[in-house]
Amino acid sequence: MVCRLDIRRAYHADLFYHCLAHVNMGDDAASLHSPRYCAEMRQARPPGAGDGKWLELSHALVRIEHGYWFTFLPFFAPRLEEMRELLAAMARGGAHCLDHRQVAGLGAMLVSPEAPAFAEAFREAMDEEERFYGPFWRSREAPFEESTHAFERFLLEEGGSFLDAVADRLGAATVALWLVPAVAGGGRAISLEGKGLHVAVGLPATRDERFDAFFQCVHEMTHFITNEKVIEALGDVPWDTKTQSEGFDTHRKLEEAAHAFDYRLFSKGPERFRLGYITWARRFFF
Repeated sequence: MVCRLDIRRAYHADLFYHCLAHVNMGDDAASLHSPRYCAEMRQARPPGAGDGKWLELSHALVRIEHGYWFTFLPFFAPRLEEMRELLAAMARGGAHCLDHRQVAGLGAMLVSPEAPAFAEAFREAMDEEERFYGPFWRSREAPFEESTHAFERFLLEEGGSFLDAVADRLGAATVALWLVPAVAGGGRAISLEGKGLHVAVGLPATRDERFDAFFQCVHEMTHFITNEKVIEALGDVPWDTKTQSEGFDTHRKLEEAAHAFDYRLFSKGPERFRLGYITWARRFFF
């Protein structure tokens, strides 16, 4: 099956993940906090802008059960205004504020009594941050576009056969791939009812970063092949991304299965992909 990537760039996703990169979820493997990205943004923003709001949000999100679901928020709201409305609905509290696509994930967060206040605080922080990020984002549109086209060429010329192999196992010909500058060193993927598979990875600016983003994309897709088999084998066990939680062992097994699949996949291609994948994956184990 030929895999067609529907490559997307969206301001609301860039803004959300820009903010989330400043929020440290501590020992949670779902954290997309990036000290390097934060340092780059401190250099870009006007002098005197504080980080206090991010520290407060970090402390709040760590306390929320199933807080990792918050990192999927842009997938549930295709535009900025809808994302603001979704945050406002969460702030009002209760899964009754969400539509059927959102309940399973974001609704789980709202079990925590701290979740509504966190959603409201994040919305306020995002609106405040947009005063800086909006002009910054517009000033970077040309290089962002150039990086997007370079990655599209990379996928077409070098990565297509691997994507086709994964898509064939998934039975999914089209995958929405979101390229987000702030998602560095991580990724997200979710299957939305009626909307297919959505994957978010960093927007790569160099050839090495293109390899990293490509490996991350394949890895996120692979989870939808391997997760079901692992969960079926484990039975009814807890699953959590916080490293000190009872359910983290399940998360670790899911990651190991996906990495094993990916290694076998890349071992069938040119040596630069096998070696590149080993280098990329090493960060997760050492």
